[in-house]
Amino acid sequence: MHSTIEPGGIRCEGLTFRYMETSKYKVVDHTELAIPEGRVTILTGPSGCGKSTLLYLMAGIYPQNAGVVDEGRVTVNGKELGSLYPHERAPVVGMMFQNPDLQFCMDTVENELAFCLENKGDEPAGMRKKIGEALDFCGIRHLAERSFHTLSGGEKQKVMLACAVLIRPQWLLLDEPFANIDPDSARGLVEKLGQLHRERGMSIVAVDHQFAPWLPIMDEAILLEEGARAAIRGIMRENLAEHEADFCERGIAFPGRPYREKQKANRPDIPVLKLRGVCAGYGGESILHDLDADFYRGKVHAITGASGSGKSTLFSILCRVIPYKGSIRLEDRELKAIRRKTMAHRLGFVFQNPQDQFVAQSVYEEMAVSLRQTYQGEELEQKIKEYLQEVGLWRYRRMSPFMLSQGQQRRLAVAALLAYDCSVLVCDEPTYAQDARSLQAVMELLMKRVEENGLTLIFSTHDRQLAADYADIWYVLEDGKLKRRMDV
Repeated sequence: MHSTIEPGGIRCEGLTFRYMETSKYKVVDHTELAIPEGRVTILTGPSGCGKSTLLYLMAGIYPQNAGVVDEGRVTVNGKELGSLYPHERAPVVGMMFQNPDLQFCMDTVENELAFCLENKGDEPAGMRKKIGEALDFCGIRHLAERSFHTLSGGEKQKVMLACAVLIRPQWLLLDEPFANIDPDSARGLVEKLGQLHRERGMSIVAVDHQFAPWLPIMDEAILLEEGARAAIRGIMRENLAEHEADFCERGIAFPGRPYREKQKANRPDIPVLKLRGVCAGYGGESILHDLDADFYRGKVHAITGASGSGKSTLFSILCRVIPYKGSIRLEDRELKAIRRKTMAHRLGFVFQNPQDQFVAQSVYEEMAVSLRQTYQGEELEQKIKEYLQEVGLWRYRRMSPFMLSQGQQRRLAVAALLAYDCSVLVCDEPTYAQDARSLQAVMELLMKRVEENGLTLIFSTHDRQLAADYADIWYVLEDGKLKRRMDV
């Protein structure tokens, strides 16, 4: 029999959760946690420790839509949300997912916001005014008529916030909300979240590896360990410095701490990929125009820029998803003239959403698909083990790639692409949703291929520390052009 729960706050009592009935692995393992209402609480911890899963349980999404609760329960303001209908749950808890594309139902921003109000049962007469106010609050009125496929990841996050503004839940839960947002946009989003908290009394719980942006409004950070159990509580702005060792010991990024000691490349500038006068856009709107850039063999190139500046558009051009004008030459051949079936061995991609590139039913088989190009038999089995151990995924080898956390999915996607012998590798946010230890593992795997095989690495990021610590050349995408910031 459960003990009586007083209304108010989020409470996890002996909560134990598995994704599959046949699995023995407990993602959430006897978690005891109480989060008081009226506060901004940040949950941080190592990649794969169960943070996002715990958040889904708090939102009532699990186990209703996936997985099994073996023991315990979670309540929000005294209610077990899993037993409520969606329209009953919405006023209590709102959720911003790690992958914004999982959240939208309609084709355009304005239609999505109208859909939110329709689900609440609002009268049509007042909808336009409310939608305009939500768009203005989030600073995205100019996106009202845009289709979601034309938006950047950061712009999609702002649309999700606008949905929360309209629904006005008592609790807002956020999963890695800054992963696709540049630092300036992250600061703006924190300011808006702080305003919702202060003016509308919204309680906020966020899962994040990078919690430095939260410091202006954070009341408490809770450090979780494996099984989503609370390891350390009471981390606040005032005592943050006292916990640096706790973060470093668990491989979590600590604000202002570099990822590695900078190493300068001493390789000659031999262009492998040349862009000249490249122009592209959507729906008649120019996003990239007269863009020129060179990328060199055996060097690391970072691309940063504001959310919506065109980084994903540029990468979509390189993988020939959208058309462009101008010239792109890969190893002195025009990109458009290269047959698609030979592209994987010339130019590889790690997409912003790694689920888009998985083809196998298990982590083990996903690596095998790539490595069978080169290895067979016992050698193949050994190589699969080496790659998965290197990115910390060997223990998950029998799991479906789609059941991994987004950080783990990103590591698998990078490892699988590196198994191909391509000369250029393009990674859209390769360290998205990673803790510091996993970030370093991914980047060192990439750096090893750069140094030993002369790989040309191009990656986008919103993490300026990452660009400074790993890139040989740092480009900033601004006003539709790549501007070389400096040799770093």
